[in-house]
Amino acid sequence: MPDLPRHITLDLIRKRSEHNQNLISNLEEVALHQEELESIGPILPRACGSSLKILLLQNNVIQRLHPKELKYFKVLEYLNLALNCITVVEGLGHLEFLSKLDLTLNFISIEFLESSLACLGQLRSLKELFLLGNPCLDAKKGGWEKKKGRMYVVAKLPVLEYLDGEEITRSERIRARQMISLLEEELVGLVATYREGMEQVKVKEQEQIVGGPEDEEMTKHCPEDRIRLSRELAQQKADKEEKEQANQPKFKGEKEIQLEQSDTIGEARKREETGDFKQCNGVYYIFQLHRFIFD
Repeated sequence: MPDLPRHITLDLIRKRSEHNQNLISNLEEVALHQEELESIGPILPRACGSSLKILLLQNNVIQRLHPKELKYFKVLEYLNLALNCITVVEGLGHLEFLSKLDLTLNFISIEFLESSLACLGQLRSLKELFLLGNPCLDAKKGGWEKKKGRMYVVAKLPVLEYLDGEEITRSERIRARQMISLLEEELVGLVATYREGMEQVKVKEQEQIVGGPEDEEMTKHCPEDRIRLSRELAQQKADKEEKEQANQPKFKGEKEIQLEQSDTIGEARKREETGDFKQCNGVYYIFQLHRFIFD
């Protein structure tokens, strides 16, 4: 079974550092996408946190950014966490050089938008941010309408230059500042409505569980189900790798090779003593070919 929760290991870093001649201590860029990771873990920050500038972690199932792990990243400039399970942004405030952050298609709800932007507001170098596909910017999922959500983010992050790939214009920034009081009032109502909706969802889920068929499992687009499916996939990958390694020829060590050579020489010596030779001239006897003429 793979370790749960799965995090970045030293072997995984080495596999992804071929471009740097497998050197880890001075690694500046590493791509660890589609590795079924549930957290960054303590190894990557300690191994190369002081040199890493680009960290690509898209398409994993990372649910939380632990401040204790992130504090070792000193010069990080670009962090890609698209297609993960982030529900709230935290622990990034000390990344003074972070200029680009991708949080596309995560699970940041309207309930945690204010605290997430408060964290991002500490990043004085942040110029480009992607939030597209999060519930907080989707009216159908209890979030803002697209235009209002964009205005709120722009007002809260004055140093930002691009949001979801679109440049923030000067007139847009001025209008966002003018609307901030109204937007903050509206946010309070959205959060209250969202929480009420979540309570109703929990009640319905409990009603569906009671008396439902045991063999019927409903898969929803939520962090918990994504993590469950990811763990199943990680187990399948581990089983496949184990089978592939079992089918590969085993590497012989130096002692094993020496032992085989010693056995071969011993058998040759015995044949010398008994005169039982093979066709090959292994013992280097001198021989001649004679021609016989028959009448």
